[in-house]
Amino acid sequence: MPKQNHTDLTSPFWRNTCLWVAVAFLTSCAPTEVPPTGYPAVSIPTSKKKVLHKYDWTTDHIQVGVRWQPFAITGNDAYDATRPVIAKDSSYAQFWVSWAQAEPDIKNTDYKNHMSDYLKAIDDAVDACAAQGVKTELVFWHCPAWASVSGKAGPWKPKTDEYSAFVTRIAKHFKGRVESYQLFHEANMRSMLEDGDIDFLISEIFIKGAKAVRRVYEAAPARSVLVSPSGASPCDACPTLVGLEGKGAVAARDYFRRLASNKELMSLVDNLNINVSDHFNGYGMMDGGIISSVWDSYDVVRKTLDDHGHRDKKILSSESWIVWDGSVNAVDVNGDGVKNEKDAYDKTVTILGKCLERGLNTINLPWSDNESSWSMGLTKRRDYNGRIKHLARRKVIPAEDQGPDIVTTKMGLKGTDCDFKIQRADQSFKIKDYINPPDPNHLHYYVWRW
Repeated sequence: MPKQNHTDLTSPFWRNTCLWVAVAFLTSCAPTEVPPTGYPAVSIPTSKKKVLHKYDWTTDHIQVGVRWQPFAITGNDAYDATRPVIAKDSSYAQFWVSWAQAEPDIKNTDYKNHMSDYLKAIDDAVDACAAQGVKTELVFWHCPAWASVSGKAGPWKPKTDEYSAFVTRIAKHFKGRVESYQLFHEANMRSMLEDGDIDFLISEIFIKGAKAVRRVYEAAPARSVLVSPSGASPCDACPTLVGLEGKGAVAARDYFRRLASNKELMSLVDNLNINVSDHFNGYGMMDGGIISSVWDSYDVVRKTLDDHGHRDKKILSSESWIVWDGSVNAVDVNGDGVKNEKDAYDKTVTILGKCLERGLNTINLPWSDNESSWSMGLTKRRDYNGRIKHLARRKVIPAEDQGPDIVTTKMGLKGTDCDFKIQRADQSFKIKDYINPPDPNHLHYYVWRW
């Protein structure tokens, strides 16, 4: 009797090929090549609005995760959702939501019929996280022209009650999938609210915004939610928000005092926030006196909360970054004469260690390199469907995990999965800047994961 040829669908080859076919299906066009065996098998969430709810996120939890800004290219974002940095290693993901981009036109307030592409990308990414049990947080910033007093889009005052109406729309749409909201970004800086002041920020943005979230989440069926106001930029020389005392670290300290002393606000929020980064000296220094490091920021905020009787309030990361390349933003903290991924590793060990030992409740780092001039990703960008190699073969190299090729420089992708073009981006690093080029991850990823 002739030997039958059985196909083992559990083998690595077929498991990896099936994953690639699934990604190709989500991109709506076939990849130029199928990756060889060895590609990590991770699940692709396919059920819209499916939520894997393991527990309610409370102030007693510590979350370690990523800041994920979707590329708004469907297949690229679907692929990113399967990468271990998100699907396996993160307990939460933070998404920045620019109101100006989420609702650029008043018609975009109708999410059912006119959701913007920008918000749709975030919506899909939140779905992917929810389906995998990854908690999510939204951070708001900027204002669309139609809603601003000035008639301009960007860092301008919204008209009375427009901001709380926006927050209400977002909260209703994401209720059950998003469990944490930060109401603004780097609120101590004038460049984030050019025509406003600290009193407007607290009353119109923080208090009304917090009430809006609470109303939505307390309505039946009630859901748990965390609400926090905004962190402070670590920039000591930047102009500060009107109404704050002094500048730089002095103004940042006054900003937190203003929040902690406002009884109505503190009754509505669960936490305050700090910026966690390697700013200026490699460890988040502002003035070198009040705030010489990220953990000094934590201590300042913790003392401010305690002094005002808020020992129950916790501290979250408003945003986080570690620069890994040799650019002007980086610092040679180990003194070997080179600014590279070894410095990023050392900075990550120190910053995460100092903050977590104090009780910081969340920490996130950017999930992947993108087209920005800041080289901050935990992982390298990958040629998820083979088109980058088709367009610019010298811009990619094989990956050591035998998955999609690794992109060797900054680039923007404009278009859809099938027809995107490569747009030149910041050229601050080349393949020589990678300490281990075929590794899909940067060195500091490993201490973050640990």
